[in-house]
Parts: sequence; structure tokens; C-alpha cells
Amino acid sequence: MLSPSLRIQETAHAMERSGDLDGALALWAASTQIEPSLRDARLNRVRYKMARKACEDHEWERAANLFIGLKEKTPADAKIRRALFQAATHGARIAQSAGRWQDAIVLWRAVLECAEGSISTPMRNDMMNAAINAARNSEAKGDPQAATDSWKLALQIRPDSQLAKAGIARCAAPVSPAA
Repeated sequence: MLSPSLRIQETAHAMERSGDLDGALALWAASTQIEPSLRDARLNRVRYKMARKACEDHEWERAANLFIGLKEKTPADAKIRRALFQAATHGARIAQSAGRWQDAIVLWRAVLECAEGSISTPMRNDMMNAAINAARNSEAKGDPQAATDSWKLALQIRPDSQLAKAGIARCAAPVSPAA
């Protein structure tokens, strides 16, 4: 007969394998009989799988929040940071290729949060492209706050960007009433 701890672990693993990540996460979180470091490792593994699945399901904001949350829970774990960096980059590129600029920049922000050291020029170019397109789309939709946020991201990526500085200034300018 299995101990309660082993039954919980077995059930949680089965839930993970079947794709019930929310159920597995809840079971691991509630399993007080399991040694805390083992439980935390299992929770982080499930959260990572959830973040990857959120990218696959095009749930960009959820994916970014999961990635950032994992990074905060495991700040010293370089292996997790690298995996999160790669997964968030992959998700950002998927969103970008679909023309989902706002979603892409949410994930690019997660990439910036998870980055260790410098970011390659091609990746910075991808980030800039997403930020500029998101800003222009937000301006066209009449959403100056979203546009400003996107221009600020562009400025964070490239602090010397005159285009980003001009975009921020344009968004901050008062709108004159139509005649």
C-alpha cells in the first residue's frame, strides 16, 4: 500500500502526463506531506509547462506572467532562467509572426526580465520591430497609453532611438479638438 505522500505524487504525475496542469499544480501545492524543496521543484516544473502551453495556445499575457513569476520564485536558478528566456523568446516570435504586436511585446518584456547579460543584435531588432509596430497600431487605434508604453519599451531596447523619443513626445502632446 502506498503512503499518502506517494499517492499524491503518483496522482500529480498522472495529471501532468494527461495534460491537467492546473489540477497537478493544485495537488502539488496542497501536498503538505511532501518535503518542501521537492514540492517547490515540482510546482516550478508544472508552472514552466503551463507557461509553455500558454505560448502554444497563444495566451501571451498568461505565459509572460507565468515566466516572470517563475523567475521571481527561482532567482538564483540559472538553468530555469535560461529555459524561461528561451520559451519567452519562442512565444514572442510566434506572436510577432502572427502580427500580434501587443502580445509580442508582453513576451519581449518577459525576455528582458529573464535575460542574463547582453541580448544579441538580431534579437534586439526583433524586439524593436514588435515595439514599433505595437506603438503604431496603438496610435492608429487612438490608444495613447498603450502607444506610449510600447514606445517606452522601444526606448528601453535602444536608448538612443530618436523614433521612440518622437513617438513618446507625440503621444504626450495634447490632442487638439476637431474643427
